[in-house]
Amino acid sequence: AERRAAEALEGARVEAREAERLAAEAAAREAELREEIEAVRASAAEERRRAVDAAERELGEARAELRQLRDEIRAARKRERERRRTAAAEASPAERERDRRLGAASTRAARAERALRSLDEPVETRAPLTEGDPVEAPELGIRGTIARLEDDEAEVLGPGGTRIRVPVAHLRPDPRGRARVEREEPAVRVQAAARSDVSDELDVRGLRPQEAREAVRSFVDDAALAGLRQVRVVHGRGTGALRSAVRGELASHHLVSGQESDSADGATLVHLG
Repeated sequence: AERRAAEALEGARVEAREAERLAAEAAAREAELREEIEAVRASAAEERRRAVDAAERELGEARAELRQLRDEIRAARKRERERRRTAAAEASPAERERDRRLGAASTRAARAERALRSLDEPVETRAPLTEGDPVEAPELGIRGTIARLEDDEAEVLGPGGTRIRVPVAHLRPDPRGRARVEREEPAVRVQAAARSDVSDELDVRGLRPQEAREAVRSFVDDAALAGLRQVRVVHGRGTGALRSAVRGELASHHLVSGQESDSADGATLVHLG
């Protein structure tokens, strides 16, 4: 009986030592997993910081370019007034290039601002993305499926078969499942936010036709840059000369998509875009 009791005691001791060993291993594994999670979080935070720095640099450059372009446009308008160009003069290639650069710089600034707003969010730890994953980048207006991964960039297959290269840091899994590539909406949509300091109406009554044309041209430039979609020009009825000058200028402006009579033909509604 004593022998059996001794054997039972020894067996209990062995089991206790084994339990202690397993508990120590479990504690070590838990500590290791915690270290791995903290490393992933630190890496994600650093990646986000780099993205914020890059977006801020991009925004600063875009704003500087916008200021320069607006100065160029004002100087060009002043030279035009001094030369007394005729009302039927067409925009020069240099002016068309300035308009194109102005639109591109405005789009660039809006995209950088949207990216900065989206980056000001808590860092999330996510599983690595792989080819075939449905993804989205809301701040860039992108949704699609990863077609190829290469270093820190992904090629995203979007609607209509469009392919867009996007930094992986800007992508996240699309919770709505695999993107439909036949959707009609564009893969990327950028819209500048409207500014509150730009009026949506211009009154040119009392001006000479050429002065009205110049005022309308600058007004449309500023309204488009501010993100306004519709504005109104008040010219009155009178003899019709002022109305014709205003509408002629609007018809030739690159940023005007349409116009229509308003207030019994004493004003014109202008559609931008």
